[in-house]
Amino acid sequence: MLIKKNNILVLLVFFVMEVYSQNTINSAGVEVLNTTGSVSYSVGITSYTTIRSEEGSVTQGVQHSYQVFALSAASLDINEKINVYPNPTKDYINLTMTDYDTNSFCNMTDVNGKIIITKKINRDKTILDMRKLPSAIYFLKVYKKNKSTKTFKIIKN
Repeated sequence: MLIKKNNILVLLVFFVMEVYSQNTINSAGVEVLNTTGSVSYSVGITSYTTIRSEEGSVTQGVQHSYQVFALSAASLDINEKINVYPNPTKDYINLTMTDYDTNSFCNMTDVNGKIIITKKINRDKTILDMRKLPSAIYFLKVYKKNKSTKTFKIIKN
């Protein structure tokens, strides 16, 4: 009798785990199979809630983005390439700019607009030290010919 109760309890636990398992909305993924086993992964967000109405539906979830967002681009020069990486960062930010001039520089500000770092850009790659800064969101504004060219949102972990 004790064995039957344990079996029922185990089945009940597995059933509850199946009912409350994670649900995801996948944007990409792959499964690789061979004779010794399989490996699979997916890229997406964990689905928390789906709200439906007659006009459509919205699925709420969480996605952590590692993309650099250019908040402004005043320059219309298509050949100009300005990149900032890694973002988010813990210590350093690399700023690459293919077409800089003698007046090129950058300012990093906090969310209140206070200038934290100002650095002259005099090479293709400029390194900004963020080790002493607290974890927060910062804005990196790049200037060329004394005009604001591009602004990046930087996340410091």
